[in-house]
Amino acid sequence: MAVVYDFMPVTLADYPGLVASTVFVAGCNFHCPYCHNSFLIDFLPSDRAKEDEFFSYLEKRKKMIDGVVVTGGEPTLNPGLKEFILKIKVMGYKVKLDTNGSKPEVLEDLIKDDLLDYIAMDIKAPENKYWIFTSNAREVMRDIKRSIEITKKSGVIYEFRTTVHPGLLNIEDFKNMMDLLKGAERYVLQAYRFSEQVLDAEFCGKEPVKKEYLMEIKELLAEHIKIIEIRI
Repeated sequence: MAVVYDFMPVTLADYPGLVASTVFVAGCNFHCPYCHNSFLIDFLPSDRAKEDEFFSYLEKRKKMIDGVVVTGGEPTLNPGLKEFILKIKVMGYKVKLDTNGSKPEVLEDLIKDDLLDYIAMDIKAPENKYWIFTSNAREVMRDIKRSIEITKKSGVIYEFRTTVHPGLLNIEDFKNMMDLLKGAERYVLQAYRFSEQVLDAEFCGKEPVKKEYLMEIKELLAEHIKIIEIRI
């Protein structure tokens, strides 16, 4: 089964420390207002020709590309994901998975078979605000919590991350997120950035997040988390 909807040949930003190629997988079970890949929320058909092109590209760039970022959408919803990642690993590339953590059984299976080199898991909000991002918040939170624990114990390099938009999350919300974040090795605060593809552009607006707000959050959490990074 094809997985690739599209791909970006080269990125220096998506895989920390590596030159990578980014694969986009269509279909998502969340509806984040600030989503900048909103065209990938729908379960659009994968493109076999595009996937063949991607693997042909990897074959030719073995000395130039270090890894592959698999993002979405939500990649763990695609039943062909494991086979797809295995094919990448056989070619000698490292794999970073971006996920919302809603499919812990998929995450656990990929970790068990040593198919992931980096996990970037979104923690959207404190538990009482997940309803903003999914209509099935109560059930999803059980899976999110399980994915957090699986990731922490995986032995794989990981980061938890939150997109920061003051209209969605206030300082008190970040205090309340400590139940989910405690014991984390690395936490990334991603500043909201406007793009034409933002799902709810009217609500989110074009105003960038003030660095002072990001620093306030970082200082609040610094004593609880080993490494906190701000990405603007």
